[in-house]
Amino acid sequence: MVLFRNLMAFAAALAGATTSSNDVNNNPHKITSLPNYNDAKPINFDQYAGHIPLPSNGQKMFYWLVESESNPSTDPLVLWLNGGPGCSSLGGFFTELGPFVVQSDLSIKRNPYAWNRKANMVFLESPAGVGFSQPVLNDTDYNDNFTTDRAYEFLEQFLELYPRYKNREFYITGESYAGIYIPYLASKLVQTPIAEVNFTGFAIGNPFTDQVADGNSNMDYYYSHGLISIESYNAIKAKCASPDFSRNLSTACQTALEDANLSADTDALNPYYLYGDICLLQNGQAKALPNYNIRPNTHRGV
Repeated sequence: MVLFRNLMAFAAALAGATTSSNDVNNNPHKITSLPNYNDAKPINFDQYAGHIPLPSNGQKMFYWLVESESNPSTDPLVLWLNGGPGCSSLGGFFTELGPFVVQSDLSIKRNPYAWNRKANMVFLESPAGVGFSQPVLNDTDYNDNFTTDRAYEFLEQFLELYPRYKNREFYITGESYAGIYIPYLASKLVQTPIAEVNFTGFAIGNPFTDQVADGNSNMDYYYSHGLISIESYNAIKAKCASPDFSRNLSTACQTALEDANLSADTDALNPYYLYGDICLLQNGQAKALPNYNIRPNTHRGV
């Protein structure tokens, strides 16, 4: 959590102004400099970041758009959503598929695996209250339908700000709890299409899709791979007998699960390949993102 908060602080150079101009040359969201950039390869793409207000409730959705290195005028538009729920999409930007990586000396270099090599990427902080998107209104509104409606509305407003992306191939991508966000948004776009949105497909990595199937499988996985004892596993089976125990926890069940998680100690393991080396994220981003030389360029405005 501390790392991602610091990652978002780096984006403070990007977030603040809102605009209704369709002229990209006068768009105050355009990023014109990136302090500490130190890569032999120049930044050969345009990028924009800031808030787009939603007409329905006044919430301001923070986005970061990085245009394609290849052919931005014809390459597809791709929306990226991190999961959680509640995780910042800047986590994906800085540690997975975005164009930049912060080094240990706080310099910024290119990510050779960035998706904007072949696509125009939009990283959206969703719903409001996540990252720089704001403000939180009635917290009882926060459910998957609410998140879907606000993301749908953001897309409408985004295309008014960037009309060059109308009728372009459009994909939705994400990971983790985006396994819920994306099918919901895809369904809404199919059932209630947005004019001039050429919705072409979606892709989800490591998706969370169903609480019963996904949540209830963790302890079976831990036990079958020797991460918890048979005594711990049997205690879970006895105290969490409900088929939906991951949603409806008794106190005894919760204690058994906490003991198992503590024993498994998965923070020090790669859960997808338990027997291999683990690659831990370095702290370069965490050190760089509060940098006050960077913050003024990010249009945060909060």
